Amino acid sequence: MDSLCFKQAPAAAHSVAADVKSAGVMGAASGLAKIIYAKYEPTAKKLHTKYEPMAEQYAASEKGYKVTLYLPLVPTEKIAKVFTTQFVAN
Repeated sequence: MDSLCFKQAPAAAHSVAADVKSAGVMGAASGLAKIIYAKYEPTAKKLHTKYEPMAEQYAASEKGYKVTLYLPLVPTEKIAKVFTTQFVAN
């Protein structure tokens, strides 16, 4: 995957969140996010269980893969704040 995609992901997520907020569809977006989370969380847990030991092994080795250099920082606090604000307002 092109590293440019990873670099642009945070800006794209911020843009989408701003559009959702300004369009007044926060409730629908929040509901959709919950549906997507519920649908894919079991798969994510299975993948985590399967690959986490391998990832730890690579991280502990001297030649570990430096994948995190290519991943963007995910502003989880900001994302949570956007969705939490809607619930407080209601």
